[in-house]
Amino acid sequence: MEKEMINTYVKNPDNDNFVMILDETLCHQYHHFLLSISNQFESKKWKMKNFRNFIITNLKECALTEQERQSLAGKEGEILDKAISKLKIDYKSGEIGEIFLHGIMREYYNALPIVPKIFHKQNRNMEVFGFDSVHLTIENQECHLWLGESKLYDNLNGAITNVIKSIKDNLSDEIILNEARIIANPHELDNLAEHHNIQTSTLTSFKQIINGNIKLDRLKGILHVPISIIYDCDHTKSIEEITDDYKTMIKNFHKKKGNKISEEIKKLSNEIAYIDRIKFHIILFPVPDKKEIVSKINQIFESYKNAS
Repeated sequence: MEKEMINTYVKNPDNDNFVMILDETLCHQYHHFLLSISNQFESKKWKMKNFRNFIITNLKECALTEQERQSLAGKEGEILDKAISKLKIDYKSGEIGEIFLHGIMREYYNALPIVPKIFHKQNRNMEVFGFDSVHLTIENQECHLWLGESKLYDNLNGAITNVIKSIKDNLSDEIILNEARIIANPHELDNLAEHHNIQTSTLTSFKQIINGNIKLDRLKGILHVPISIIYDCDHTKSIEEITDDYKTMIKNFHKKKGNKISEEIKKLSNEIAYIDRIKFHIILFPVPDKKEIVSKINQIFESYKNAS
């Protein structure tokens, strides 16, 4: 039991994309975790190219099916053209936040390469409701469901207020089951098992839960809610490189804000049954200027669309 409590579920803490600042448990009793990461700096500047490439790389997976990507294997330009042409870009930056969370799930938590919710939303004209992302991971030969919230805000406090409201609204039994069913196509799950050396039995109980054969209360024992917040940070805007002083400052700041989110989630215990069984992962990513970052990435999207 103690070993499980210590596990933050991060599989790749030394990921090369970003700098790990903090990965720890905030609350053992309620299974609340904090992942703090920062972009790299280069030539005394926040490395925009690094973040941009992370978004573009993961956009390809968000907008295209595995079959579409395989048919264009080796043609990176065509893959990106097709991905951007299919994605209805949200110029309020919501899509960028969702793509970022998808990349974090895939690269830090080893989420399975299923077609993400953003694909279904864009390609089936789904209304925007429920969680921002749906993923699956395998933990000790057991299938776990991840329903994520992604925010990209000028102000961290505003993001926290909004994310708590979203959690309160979305953690109903009906929405949880609806989100699970988005990716719970039996054929797709069986293909995952076949191509990724997953024991078929690993998915059996998950299939039973989403098919209504097992009480939903059991699902909350394998349910995770990653909360990804990209936010404007004055500390990050004022530095030219990542120093130990910066890391210490961000660690303290993120622990304070992470604990605030944790406390707000605990307050929902009277409204959401068995919320203490659900594992919450707070993922904080400071940026120097959110509006500039969104503008530059959208310019790239526009240039590809105009060229096609």
